Amino acid sequence: MQRLVYALGGSGLLCLFCTVQLQLFRIPPSIGFFLVPTLIGSLGGLVLASRNQRITALNQQLQQTHDHLNALYAESEERNQRLFEQGTTAQLLIDPVTGALVKINVAARRFYGYTDEHQQPASIFELNTDTAETTLANMQLALTLEQLTFHFHHRLRSGEVVPVEVYTIPVPLRGRVLLHSVVIDISDQDRAEHHLRRKTLEQRLLLDSIPVGVWYLKDAETFGSVNQAFAQSFHCTPQDIAHHRLQEILPAELLPQALASNRQVFDEKQALHYEQWVHLDQTTPRYMAFTKTPKLDEQGQVEFVVCTATDITNTQQAKELLRMERDLHVALTATHSMKESLQLCLTKAVDIAQADCGGLYLVDDRDDSLHLMAHQGLPAAFIEATSMFAKTSPQAVLVQRNQPFYVNCEELGQWIDTTLLHAEGIRAMAIVPNAFQDRVIACLNVASHQNQEIDPFSR
Repeated sequence: MQRLVYALGGSGLLCLFCTVQLQLFRIPPSIGFFLVPTLIGSLGGLVLASRNQRITALNQQLQQTHDHLNALYAESEERNQRLFEQGTTAQLLIDPVTGALVKINVAARRFYGYTDEHQQPASIFELNTDTAETTLANMQLALTLEQLTFHFHHRLRSGEVVPVEVYTIPVPLRGRVLLHSVVIDISDQDRAEHHLRRKTLEQRLLLDSIPVGVWYLKDAETFGSVNQAFAQSFHCTPQDIAHHRLQEILPAELLPQALASNRQVFDEKQALHYEQWVHLDQTTPRYMAFTKTPKLDEQGQVEFVVCTATDITNTQQAKELLRMERDLHVALTATHSMKESLQLCLTKAVDIAQADCGGLYLVDDRDDSLHLMAHQGLPAAFIEATSMFAKTSPQAVLVQRNQPFYVNCEELGQWIDTTLLHAEGIRAMAIVPNAFQDRVIACLNVASHQNQEIDPFSR
């Protein structure tokens, strides 16, 4: 029906236009003159009618969509309102400009201590213990999405201050943007973390107070944490070593054995114990006992390895000394002369001192001169020059004091001429008088071309 009206209307308008032209120009009318305008007007009317129908249909669809969106928005707002009010966590709606609390849910009232539903704090400044300037600055961070998680201390109605974690996002609501904050009480978490920190500190103090080196391995080539005793062995702090690779910390001579034993424990998943001499920097070598115990996870894989290093140098040296004394007594029973016995004693003394040369002098009881009776590791020229020292010589006077000296050559130069010692390249020396019935009868000299001093235990 609409199309027919539009077609008739279109043809009628064009025919009217043609009639006006006939009157103006006084053209005789004819049926053919009106045929073309009638057809064109009818077609135009039909096109216009079709377009109008499409526009009407689109408007109806748009209206339906609009109504549907409004319904969804209303439903969403109602659901959000219900979730906000009935949520079990404290939630706040805050005006980011003024800090006013637009709305506070039941859980928040309960948390802050406002039991009366008609009472609530007026603004966030009543809750947050930070200054107003800091609070406003943090709200701007949340508003621009630069930071959404905050740690604050909020004041309850009772006056108690509690630590809280606040998650805040900007939300549009009725033409303006508010901040929606979810407040979580972390008092228990804070207490648990404090307790854990205290326990960790106690364990750290306990580990650092024991003289045994303790550390753990994350893998065969990487340290975990270490205690103070272990770190001090390398003149470091525990922080300097923790989580570093072994290659960055251990001396080159210790690295192969350490890596090999670590890989063995990780591969075999069995505890390992071994002992070895360890030389760190210029210090005296120490004999260490190592234990490495793997900690397995639920799948039976090595999670980490706990290691200890105990200094048993004194025990080991005592064992070695007892062994040497036993061997010396056995060997002395097999000697056939005084010279052979003295040579044997000198050899054992050089061995005990971890030195490489020496000489044994007897004191002539007639004139207190010194005579070389046994020697080891010295060239012929040196032996010839030092084979005898007269009573008045600095060497003989030093021996008659009956006091042992354990010094390097520079220190020894205060008492005797060390020209020969320097020429031979001797660096450290021990001069040990031997007395019988308060009379010095012999002197044992032990020296080293390598060591800076004679080991204190060997003395």
